[in-house]
Amino acid sequence: MARILIILIVFSITFFSSCKNGPGPGGQASISGRVYAYGNFTDPGCNYLDSSSGFIPFYAPDEDVYLIYGDDPSYGERVKTSPDGTYKFNYLRKGKYRVYVYSNEACDLVNFPSGKNAISTDIEITDRKQATTLSNLRINK
Repeated sequence: MARILIILIVFSITFFSSCKNGPGPGGQASISGRVYAYGNFTDPGCNYLDSSSGFIPFYAPDEDVYLIYGDDPSYGERVKTSPDGTYKFNYLRKGKYRVYVYSNEACDLVNFPSGKNAISTDIEITDRKQATTLSNLRINK
């Protein structure tokens, strides 16, 4: 009986010590920021407009912002920006993350065949209740 108890204790210690929570949902940390549109392409001539040519930069509403957990190949969460261009990912655990948004590059199809360019920033959450505000993700609209 004692032998079985020792085996169960060793198994339990081994099993529970091997469980590690990586990045992803289930924590108390958050990542937030804003998406800023600083330029625009006019159709059909692909003339780039920025503040020097009369385009007024603005915080971009209704943009999809994506969050990748750790080294995952695809995103784990997606949110839309609010009317003032803000976004927030809540309930995150410690770990490494990548936040990205797509920028319109429709007039540079040589470098961006899809017409889009992912603008991203990497962050590591090191504290369980960390609230991180990122700098603006700047896109072309």
